[in-house]
Amino acid sequence: GLKWRARKMSNGNMAEVPPVVFGGVPGAGAVAAGNTVIFDTVQDDTHSIYNATTGEFIIPLSGIYSISCNLQADSSGTLYTYLYVNGAQDRVFQTTIMDAADRAVLTLYRKLYQGDVIKIYASNGAVRASSASYCTVVRIGS
Repeated sequence: GLKWRARKMSNGNMAEVPPVVFGGVPGAGAVAAGNTVIFDTVQDDTHSIYNATTGEFIIPLSGIYSISCNLQADSSGTLYTYLYVNGAQDRVFQTTIMDAADRAVLTLYRKLYQGDVIKIYASNGAVRASSASYCTVVRIGS
C-alpha cells in the first residue's frame, strides 16, 4: 500500500505526512449524460476530500495527483468524460463505446493546489452504476 512520507518542517524537525487517497464507485443509479459522476459508494477517503452529494473533490495538500477513472457506459456511442478544475473544463477524454459492457478509461497526472476543486463530468452518454465503474485520486508527489 501507500506509505506515509517524511517531510522536513520549517523548524528542522521531521514529520510524517500521510498520502491523500480516495477510491469510490457510483452505486445509486446510472449517471445521466450531462451530469457530474457521483461516486456515492466511497471505499477510501483518507482526508475527507470527497463530497458525495456534489461529486466534488477538494484537494487538501498541493502536489502531483494521479486521477484514474474507469467508467462503464450505459449504452453504445461516444462517451465524453471531462475533468473540471475550479469550475473550468481542464481535460476531455473521448471514448467510442461499442456496447454497454465497454468502459471509458482515463488516467492523468496533474499538479493540483491546496483548495482546488475537481470533479468528473460525463457528457453525451450515461455512466452505469456498477462496481466496474470506479475512480481513484491519489497524491503521488509534491
